[in-house]
Amino acid sequence: MTPYWYGVKCTNGRVAEVVLENMGLTGKIRPDMLFNLTELSVLSLKNNSMSGNMMDFSQNQKLTQIDMSSNMFDGLISNSLPGLAFLESLQLQDNMLAGSIPAFNQSSLKEFNVSNNRLTGAIPNTKVLQSFNSSSFSGNPQLCGSPSYNPCSPSNNDTSLDNSHKPSGVSRFAPILLVIDVVGFIVVVFLFMIYCRKSKQLSNAMNMRSSRPVEGVSAEKAVQDIEVSQRSEGYVESEGGEGGGERGKLTFMDGVERGFGLHDLLKASAEGLGKGNFGNCYKAMVDDGPAVVVKRLRDLRPLSHSEFAKQLQALADLKHPNLLPLLAYYYSKEEKLLVHKLASNGNVYNRIHGKLIYY
Repeated sequence: MTPYWYGVKCTNGRVAEVVLENMGLTGKIRPDMLFNLTELSVLSLKNNSMSGNMMDFSQNQKLTQIDMSSNMFDGLISNSLPGLAFLESLQLQDNMLAGSIPAFNQSSLKEFNVSNNRLTGAIPNTKVLQSFNSSSFSGNPQLCGSPSYNPCSPSNNDTSLDNSHKPSGVSRFAPILLVIDVVGFIVVVFLFMIYCRKSKQLSNAMNMRSSRPVEGVSAEKAVQDIEVSQRSEGYVESEGGEGGGERGKLTFMDGVERGFGLHDLLKASAEGLGKGNFGNCYKAMVDDGPAVVVKRLRDLRPLSHSEFAKQLQALADLKHPNLLPLLAYYYSKEEKLLVHKLASNGNVYNRIHGKLIYY
């Protein structure tokens, strides 16, 4: 169809070509001036006096030819240009463009010219850009590298070739940083695997400890240890003014003896029940008396008798139908025992995990 405006060609009602050459046009253009021209395939504004930054071509994916030569455009070459997959010709010579050249590498690009600008840095080492001769890059004194005849200095060589504008140090040490990152990642994964393995082993060990009788420590051995510790202390009558009970005797929480004492517990048949965080538990069958659970505490030696008795009294004051009461305790410098009623239906762990063991 015949266009209504000079230099504008339309196809199916959409602008397909804008060719405004040698018209002495002046003024700044807006970067978004082509956003609505999504069917544009040819743009030529050469040999005018237009100025401003280059427009954004991200919405013009059908462009095949761009000629903006012999104007007064400044600023950077638009990073949207390397994304035009069908671009065949790009003419940007004789302007005031600055900065580095983007890494053009579309195979469709057959004509390319950025000569006589103010471009700087190394020419990207892409297959497409390296295929053009030096005249396409001439007239840019600060531009270096092949295919120009201006060799790059060490500082220019460090410039990123993909127009990412990264500091030269980053490009120089990028391979080293990559190796460090990979090694660091492997170390983190290795440590995490060790942690998971140790955590699993610890969890299994805790489960075994809570679900099995004490391994390697028999009830008879525990009784012998208690007897030895008592003989070494000499059964003195008191604890240096602490106000505790008599040595060799159980202290009953309600003040009423239950027909057995420490001597009876030591003579009773015993069965190891399990091992906890604070000590071992035994089932003691007192002759002519009740079956009780004796917990032999460990690592509580810094507690004085009065402090120990105070803590146990607070524990005995707790009343609940599902809480076994504390019957008595025994305190000495080397030994501390708690005596509870026996739970006839097994422990909580076995009830939760389905291993019912009745005592």
